[in-house]
Amino acid sequence: SLELHQYTRRMPSQSTLRLIAAVPIVVISAKLALKLFNAFLNPKRTGPPTADVGLWQYSSFMSSPSEQIPSLMQLYYKFGPVVRIQTPMFCPQIFLVADWKTLDLIFEGNHSLGIEAAEKPRFLMKPFEDYTAGIPNIISKQTAGEGPVHGWSWARKGLAPAFSQRNLFRQLDLLQKEVEMMTKRLEVCSTEVDMTFLLGRHVMRMLCAAMFKIDLTEDIPDKTRDVAVDIYQWSDTSFLELLQRLINPLRALEFWDKTLNDGRRASERLMLEAENLIEIYSAGRSDIEIKECPSVMGHLLRAPYPNARARTAEISLLLLAGAETTAQTSAWTLSGILKAPKVLEKLRKELDAVNPSRGPWDKEKLSRLEYLNHVMNEGMRCWPVVPGTFRFLKQDLPCCGYTLPKGSLVQTFFWGAARTGVKDPETFDPERYANAAESSEAERETLERHAPFSKGKRDCIGKELAKLEIKLILATLLQRVDLEVVKEPAIFAQGTIKPKNFLVKGKARAPSPTF
Repeated sequence: SLELHQYTRRMPSQSTLRLIAAVPIVVISAKLALKLFNAFLNPKRTGPPTADVGLWQYSSFMSSPSEQIPSLMQLYYKFGPVVRIQTPMFCPQIFLVADWKTLDLIFEGNHSLGIEAAEKPRFLMKPFEDYTAGIPNIISKQTAGEGPVHGWSWARKGLAPAFSQRNLFRQLDLLQKEVEMMTKRLEVCSTEVDMTFLLGRHVMRMLCAAMFKIDLTEDIPDKTRDVAVDIYQWSDTSFLELLQRLINPLRALEFWDKTLNDGRRASERLMLEAENLIEIYSAGRSDIEIKECPSVMGHLLRAPYPNARARTAEISLLLLAGAETTAQTSAWTLSGILKAPKVLEKLRKELDAVNPSRGPWDKEKLSRLEYLNHVMNEGMRCWPVVPGTFRFLKQDLPCCGYTLPKGSLVQTFFWGAARTGVKDPETFDPERYANAAESSEAERETLERHAPFSKGKRDCIGKELAKLEIKLILATLLQRVDLEVVKEPAIFAQGTIKPKNFLVKGKARAPSPTF
């Protein structure tokens, strides 16, 4: 009985137990009261219109490759440049934003207004680390300055010189060689080809040549396989799996789903391929050559990463991010040109005037292609292959006369913003850039602020390489090949907006009568 008495003395009293049980009730009640206050009694925090779309429906169309863009555009046209998605009481509020001024604040902040740039949500960046075997990479790293392990600013600073225009134009001959191979194939191709896939294959080869100084035909020991195709397909499979994990946080537990294992295997193979690329590059170069090499690979090998796997993760991520977006942008722009005979005619006149021999393009010739610049800008406006991203708000944010509260999750929607104020926004018309000074103020704002490579300090580090590749591809193909569209591309949203089933036939263009 003495032991029982001592045991009962150690037990919490009933009043203590009631107090412990009351804590979660009090917390929940306080959060509910705060929500009601913000919704009904606080005029300074008046929110934007709320869509008749709940979290489940939103997640459903966001995970549908064919429904994502049409559904988001339906919300954009119905509610305007900012709309709230209905979420459960204790979930962060979700806003779809397609207003340029707000997007600038989200990505760049405003020091004079005391607004900091919004943060990448950690739980949405986790799949990017899963893609690189759990190792932080330049996209998933959260903080700016924690060195080679966690600092995205550190990683960007190390790679920035390799992506400068000056250095990229040194790789022009390598890029031209790959475009020449693709062009010759299309000049004699009487059967239909998937243009998106063909561009993906050759852009991957261009990427490895420009960034890593590796020819995927001559430098790879294994001649029995097409390494560019393997890497491109593995990237595609991995990226689809990555998107599934972004939408479904419990995706990693679905062990019964075959595509889950396919995605994992593809990510592992990409990491192995990245290791192979490092070995191939290093085997043919001395320490002095590596030290002086201005390429991306040279900068990666010189940078003090904590271990070899961290460096491999960066290469794997660059392979994923570089080829998909450039190939898809080229394909979408090409489809727009081929549907607009007047645009094609005017573009070819410029190409033939600048390069009448139809020979290789150099820096000076490319710099004179003003109309092609307008064509590329319009292609990226009509089909921004990265239609948006997500950010967490660190503070209240003004938006179109409303206030988006701190802690909200914002989906930035470049696809919708690129149509704001634009006359006939779905029409592919490069002349709108040529005549931008005569446009309305709203249209001019969209043309000037449109950011196909995102905004702020964490925009696309390889944007100059991508623009050079796209320009070289379009200039060479359209000057030398007549392309016939067999099947128009369909929108397929899987993180990027892929032009699916874009089938064409090609033949050599007739010689210029003036040359």
